[in-house]
Amino acid sequence: MPRIPSRTLTLQSIEELHDEIVRLDEARTRQCLSHSGTWSLDQCCQHLARWIEFSIDGFAFKYPWPFRLLGRIVRFVLWQCLVTLAMRPGFVNPRAARAVEPDAKPNEGEGVADLLRQLARLENGTRMEQPSPVEGPLSQTSGATFICVMPSCI
Repeated sequence: MPRIPSRTLTLQSIEELHDEIVRLDEARTRQCLSHSGTWSLDQCCQHLARWIEFSIDGFAFKYPWPFRLLGRIVRFVLWQCLVTLAMRPGFVNPRAARAVEPDAKPNEGEGVADLLRQLARLENGTRMEQPSPVEGPLSQTSGATFICVMPSCI
């Protein structure tokens, strides 16, 4: 598929994210979906689904201490800067956090289905209460904000 320039995407809620994923999946089905990065739609969705799943069920890893220290310091100064830093194009997770990386070649539709399943959990009232592997405990609002910002940066 051809690459296109990155677009600015502003999502305000989990419901808006759900609608955007459905719209993108429909565009893929019609074979009129292009992307600007190196990940497919399913890889992006799988990555985001794993963050949500771990935020609900618990993370099996922690970032190395320098990341955690920086994350906690920056979080108290300006949380939005931390989100922007982590979401910049080309950011590579440390080896300890590879569990959130998508499969190299997920089956078509698999990542989208994973993400829609996790979003349904949130829409049904399940809370993301597990501490972040970088920042530690986050409020439900901060976690939802992070999830809504992530798709615009992948």
